[in-house]
Amino acid sequence: MSIKAKIAAVTALAMLVMAGHAVADDLATGYTTGLEGLKLKEVTTRAEAGEAAAQLELGHRYYYDKHLKDDKQALAWFQKAAAQNLPWAEYETAVMTENGEGTAPDPATALQWYQKAAAGGVILADYDIGVSLLMGETGPADAAAAQPYLKLAAEAGEPRAEYLLGMMYRDGKGVAQDSAEAVRWFRESVKRRFQPAAEALEVMYRDGTGVDKDPVTSHAWRTMSQYLQNYDQMKAGLPAGAKATYYYLVTPKLSKEDNLKAWEMYAGFMREFGFIDDTEDGKAADSIRGAIAKNPNVKP
Repeated sequence: MSIKAKIAAVTALAMLVMAGHAVADDLATGYTTGLEGLKLKEVTTRAEAGEAAAQLELGHRYYYDKHLKDDKQALAWFQKAAAQNLPWAEYETAVMTENGEGTAPDPATALQWYQKAAAGGVILADYDIGVSLLMGETGPADAAAAQPYLKLAAEAGEPRAEYLLGMMYRDGKGVAQDSAEAVRWFRESVKRRFQPAAEALEVMYRDGTGVDKDPVTSHAWRTMSQYLQNYDQMKAGLPAGAKATYYYLVTPKLSKEDNLKAWEMYAGFMREFGFIDDTEDGKAADSIRGAIAKNPNVKP
């Protein structure tokens, strides 16, 4: 896993938790310290007195607060809390050690910290161990050994783990090839707005990889992929679902009838995953049906 991707993943979780947002199932259990509202001086005093939660909190502040940013300080406090067997401190120590933040990169030592964090119930650590084994970051790649760790993380709702499991079942890598399981895990990942999973489903149905070739289903997943890719950039105006369909659903590769079928399928996905309500669905339907009817490039 790249350093950029690792930092982005952990930072995203931190921002969600600190902002009070829900994350999948137990992914962030124990991440918050309960000390977020205290002034820095008080947290520092308690950390220096040996309180593990305060040490974790201080590490968070030195790592995530742009006004305090100091990787060496952050790592030092995470390590102090980790020495007291605080699982999230063990995880943060693993991430910084792997990435070479505040210290030289050391994947082997990082893996040991990930294993301790996973034993303490940090699901993201299971994901990272799985990736390390799958990619051979500290030894020969071993997909079969990675599978149990990725499955634990996927079953807890980690979308990247769900996606990787889908890839493994699709390709028969580390597990027996099983297209139905691949589709199931890709769909679970899409539910959590992980765009590469929708793209994987698009390609499976486009190429007939383990499933029957189906250009309508493929295009419905292509639209979902585009919707997720552009989700954060969508502007006010048309509902999110309508914007995605307006720009991406209509294709000259399908007849008008098949374009409408693809729209209905895509809209069904949006409803199933809770991305759009009935009112938005109706507005989106009006937009796309009009676009299909008027598009001169779409076959009758």
